[in-house]
Amino acid sequence: MPSIPALTPLRAAAAELELDDGVWLLGRTDLSYVEPAEVTVMEILRQATDVSSMSAELDLAGEGSAVTYHLSSQRANVVRFLDLPPHARVLEIGSGCGAVTRYLGESCAVVDAVEPMARRAKVTRERCRDLPSVEVFAGEVEDVPLEPAYDVVLVNGVLEYVGNGAAGPADGIAFLAAIAARLLPGGTLIVAIENALGVKYVVGAPEDHTDREFDSLEGYPRPNHARVRSRRGLLAMLASAGFDHTRVLGAFPDYKRTKVLIDDSIADVDPSLAYRIPPFPSPDRRGYRHRVADEFSVWRTLVEAGLGSEFPNSFVALAHRGEGTALWPDGRHAVFARNLRKSQFAVTTVLETVAGQARFRRESPTAGTLDGVRLSSVSQAFVAGTEMLDEIIAADDTRMTALMVAWSDAVEGADFTDGAPLDLLPHNMIVTPEGALVLIDDEYRATGWSRHDVRCRGVLTLALKLSAATSASRWGQPTVGDLAQALGTMVGLSGDWLEGALVREAALRRTVRPLSAVDTEAELRAALATPLVDGPLDLQAIRRLARADAELVEVRERAEVSERALGELRSGLAYRVISWYRRRRG
Repeated sequence: MPSIPALTPLRAAAAELELDDGVWLLGRTDLSYVEPAEVTVMEILRQATDVSSMSAELDLAGEGSAVTYHLSSQRANVVRFLDLPPHARVLEIGSGCGAVTRYLGESCAVVDAVEPMARRAKVTRERCRDLPSVEVFAGEVEDVPLEPAYDVVLVNGVLEYVGNGAAGPADGIAFLAAIAARLLPGGTLIVAIENALGVKYVVGAPEDHTDREFDSLEGYPRPNHARVRSRRGLLAMLASAGFDHTRVLGAFPDYKRTKVLIDDSIADVDPSLAYRIPPFPSPDRRGYRHRVADEFSVWRTLVEAGLGSEFPNSFVALAHRGEGTALWPDGRHAVFARNLRKSQFAVTTVLETVAGQARFRRESPTAGTLDGVRLSSVSQAFVAGTEMLDEIIAADDTRMTALMVAWSDAVEGADFTDGAPLDLLPHNMIVTPEGALVLIDDEYRATGWSRHDVRCRGVLTLALKLSAATSASRWGQPTVGDLAQALGTMVGLSGDWLEGALVREAALRRTVRPLSAVDTEAELRAALATPLVDGPLDLQAIRRLARADAELVEVRERAEVSERALGELRSGLAYRVISWYRRRRG
């Protein structure tokens, strides 16, 4: 039987275990359970030449949400955004199909991946087929030798299933205590889990496990197989399990395909960053359904009320027993990434305070140039002020024209010697308290773009953003394209400029993004042809009106029923007798 280095007690015990397709079998495992998506994922992995955690090949390989979920490079962001020590010995409980395991194996010295479903564990093994740092075991935490052996334990999307949806925390506490017993002194437990009070649930997105609206907010009134927790509930469970202190990060759009992690300390820099950085709206994993309010607007209101820490869509908790290596150092406020791109343009941005100065630091180990486009390596100090997009939304026509002209002047005065700054766009500008415009997201530079081209791109993207954030009544224009034309006149654009802007934007997106079927010219044309009344705010108003009409119909129907009942009552003998008696007494 093959042997593996005895770097952990679990690996030492492997000599007594059965090896099945590269997976060590621990205790009792369910060999018959399999999901159709996992079969497809295994087939894709076996044929793939690049199975790395940032594989663009895998990002493009799957069809359907279940398959793409297991293959997405965004899956590993939940730990990619942390400072995992390269020497760390890591235990992963519930590896699934190995998307996160793969990154752990690329980054850490030893990874023991434990997955209760043997067939699923074999998919993990295939994803990590060329990583000697990773061993995969089919079993559960109880099958791991009960002794401290790991610097890091990852519980990613697992805690909510412990106890099979039971309301009380006892099963979860016992599970977490079992993990604590396997951590080395100073080790860290990473728990990723949805928030029962997540803002997407507040505005009506269905609960991810039960597919029912408001289920977690109502305390799961119907039977269910999983139960997510609030921030207070999660912290209480970790404390009861013996962890001394815990840092809780907010994850957006969730922990499954994380784009942003935010620490509470972001409010010390500027509370507005807590709502400016996360992406909205959050995706519905099982298909879109209408929501009762705009998620971004509700999140912003919660942040401005000082309640943001209670309402992220997901939590990533870093729990410690004693003092240890900080996976999220003090002074770090947020990390966010745009890694559904070709490798030359994948970038992670860290918001941190260094020597008393808050700054945005970009990291892109694979940065390069493609079709004349490259990433700017500039890191930038935080600039206080108001987003120009917010200023435009709140402005009257005179103020809006002044802002657009000031932005156009900024384009005219920008330095193009090192390439055109493609992100010199209205929504990337901050209006300082002194009224100056400052670019805050100088990400792309390109050759072959003129100042006119950058202006056209700015107006096009501004029209798309305004159509999603404002009501059609604000503009007096029928379509998004008409709005773009009206905005263009403010900065001197005329003729058929929009057609050229559309073609250049589509080409740029094809250059940057690996999803070749997304953001084509046809889809941009469809977006520009969309009536403004089909924007989110107006659709919400229409839905509210439809609900009001339905309620009015229901009231009228009840009134008709009551009228008929009253007529029947008046025609009855008892009513006539009572009426006769009242007339006699009156």
